[in-house]
Amino acid sequence: MEMTAHEIVRSYKESKDKKKQVGILAQLNLCTPEDIKKILVEGGINWRELPRGKRTQSPPPTPERSKRAYCAFGA
Repeated sequence: MEMTAHEIVRSYKESKDKKKQVGILAQLNLCTPEDIKKILVEGGINWRELPRGKRTQSPPPTPERSKRAYCAFGA
């Protein structure tokens, strides 16, 4: 199924859960969420309002990881 840009924008605006809708639209149109976001921006949606992915945090350093990093730098 391939939707027009107008249909994608309308579907996004009418959705209650915008984050899920981007993923659903990507699946329906066989493209990536980034492609859908580009279409939405071109269709007049403010890019600041688009859902963003979660930032992944690195795990806190453990004594063993710190020791490996310390040794890796040749100290």
